Amino acid sequence: MLSSAQGKPVYSVLGKDRDRAPAPPDVLEADKQLGGVVTTSSELLSARTALLTALADGAVRPAIILSGGSGSGKSYLCKLLKELGCEQADRLISRPKRGCDPDSDIPWNSSSGDCAQEILLSYAKNNALYGVPTSTVKQLLVDQMSPIFIVGDMGKISPYNRAVDVALPLVPRINIRLDVPVDVMADRLNHQRQESFEGEAQERGLQNKRLFSWEASQHRVLKQVFNLHVVLNLTEEEHSRLGYAQSQLKPLSVSLLRELLPSFSFEAIKRSKSLARDVLLARDLSDIPELPQGLAEVFRDTLVPSFSAHNIDLFAVKGGLAVAAYLSTAQATLPELALNGEKPIVLLESITPSSPIVRPVSPDIDWAIGTFANEEQDHLNMVRTITSSDVSFQNHWNKPIFNSYKLHAVVATQDGAEVELDAIALSRVKPEGSPFCFEFPYDEYLAFRSRPLSIAGKESAALVPPEMLIVEKLVAGRGAQHGKLDLFDAVALIATQPIDVHVIDHIIDSQRFIDRVDSCSDFTPSEDAVSSAYSLRETLQQNHIQHPELVVALVSRCLTIDPTTEAEATLNGQSLESEVSLDFEKTRDNLKRIALIDCLLQNLDACISTIASEAPNELSELVAVCGQGVLVQKLSAVRDYLMYLATYQIGRPDVYIRHEPLSSLRVTGWKAPLQIREDIAHDHM
Repeated sequence: MLSSAQGKPVYSVLGKDRDRAPAPPDVLEADKQLGGVVTTSSELLSARTALLTALADGAVRPAIILSGGSGSGKSYLCKLLKELGCEQADRLISRPKRGCDPDSDIPWNSSSGDCAQEILLSYAKNNALYGVPTSTVKQLLVDQMSPIFIVGDMGKISPYNRAVDVALPLVPRINIRLDVPVDVMADRLNHQRQESFEGEAQERGLQNKRLFSWEASQHRVLKQVFNLHVVLNLTEEEHSRLGYAQSQLKPLSVSLLRELLPSFSFEAIKRSKSLARDVLLARDLSDIPELPQGLAEVFRDTLVPSFSAHNIDLFAVKGGLAVAAYLSTAQATLPELALNGEKPIVLLESITPSSPIVRPVSPDIDWAIGTFANEEQDHLNMVRTITSSDVSFQNHWNKPIFNSYKLHAVVATQDGAEVELDAIALSRVKPEGSPFCFEFPYDEYLAFRSRPLSIAGKESAALVPPEMLIVEKLVAGRGAQHGKLDLFDAVALIATQPIDVHVIDHIIDSQRFIDRVDSCSDFTPSEDAVSSAYSLRETLQQNHIQHPELVVALVSRCLTIDPTTEAEATLNGQSLESEVSLDFEKTRDNLKRIALIDCLLQNLDACISTIASEAPNELSELVAVCGQGVLVQKLSAVRDYLMYLATYQIGRPDVYIRHEPLSSLRVTGWKAPLQIREDIAHDHM
């Protein structure tokens, strides 16, 4: 991780005045809410509603994330896009500014000065640092122009999408990749840059060649997940020299972009609107088949009024009841998803089952407690009032695999039946044999994506995001031997709900090594790549990380020279042999994140194998109502993305992304998940 980007980086920001057209009122209201000091869950939910409504109405224009090799024409494309109302976003740079750099590039003083704004993302490339201020992304809410972010190599597409999502969840993004043959880029660099930057053309040309094979393997996953548009950028002369037919001759121009940009924008906005509408769509407990009468009675007549009386806003149902609520309304998700008749992104495509999926519901209600200050005490007071008993939050380590820090109570219905109540401050999953205990706090990032929950048409509470349930269920993997339906639930949710991969990113990224809860074998320092690869393999095996494909991918990172650094060349008489590798930073935090991905991959593979089996099994009902091929496709898409994260993104030493969720919110009085973990760690047996 960049030492200059850790904590509060030091840099100077030059203010700039822009002429802006008035923004829609709901967008201005969202900006007002998001710009305030948020101290309570009610303020968060107010800001959430304003922004989601703006997104669902298509009132926010997309950001453009532009990638391409050196000499692919990124600066030229920015000039063309400017004529169509787009503007290059502010970028911090540590290297000396060049004549060809845009006005939006701001000098970054990495050694002195005060931190004027918080940084959202930074990365290192060619001995220079580049960064994006959070305020630049937030400007999306009020600026009529779509900002353009130049990200360079393909490996930065995912971090930039993640960073924009951290600042403003679900904001639409257009990802454009300029595709130019390596030899053409080399020719351009030799003619355009050799005189201005002595030796740089040779260096960048070699770097492009090294990037080519490394990036080729990322195309498929990035196109599937990030709606990536690949645009050929050749001049008429280059077309002719390469032998393209006249009918294929369409050099980049403003007129061509006028044809392309509307469809690009439509898909980005459609994607954002679909997810925003799904997040706003209320699920109704009354629609759940075979819902226990006593449970509905307690929820409607006891819990909902009590939460209102105690001014508690973050009442997010989870567990089996939440899964059943999602499955009962599966056919209502993602209205108008089809994109001009084209096939939707597979992870956004929800399957309509041929018949309802009936998920049995036990007489208990689990709900997640938010991580704002006083949230725990408010829930404690409420449950004590309901039960008239002196209950308290406790660690529950007595259950296999899945345990939690929660408040447990029991209430009786009018007919004498009992309903269990569990207010969960922190969910924890410790798979058998793993040295890690994975933790799932319900933080503000996840609360932003909660779904409204009603009963008999009256909005009452919320559901935790489906991605949170999917990750928890997949990692736990409990089946009939534990009397649970974890894998059934995970597969059913992946099939019937739109999946936002950024939520999965967030959950993985939130994992931290916690003493007295986790234990692991540390890495053995090594000086060369081969020793490092051998040491890593040993460390992975010692820490119960066993997925063969994952292990091979991680070991390969130790042996691969980073293609984004200076390539082997001679510059000013000096050798430019790079010793930087793609190996992820060897920290216990990163090892825990890899271990989480390992658990997810192993159980996804087990589900795919079970689905492909012709013998009756616990997933047979889902195969019958959703289709074998479609289920495998959906599960494989999630699996491919997890492998992509492990292979190219986890622990990259050259990229820093602000970890705090919703960094555009200036949160005070917020109890961080890490603090909760440390508060309870000493109780672990």
